[in-house]
Amino acid sequence: MIAYEFNSTVRDGNIRIPEQYRDKILAEVRVIVLPQEPEKKTAGEFSAISIYTEGFKFDREAANERR
Repeated sequence: MIAYEFNSTVRDGNIRIPEQYRDKILAEVRVIVLPQEPEKKTAGEFSAISIYTEGFKFDREAANERR
């Protein structure tokens, strides 16, 4: 089986086949639809952070010192 992968937009229940594949896809096909989820964009928000601290000497008094 040969597979062709491309992105397309569904309009009125139809999926447009790009021009470069139209002469290759002439008969019955099997369709698997993977809807793309919109990207979540959040300004200034972190989902996780990891800091390598091995060998770091932490002085609580110095960290809390007010200047």
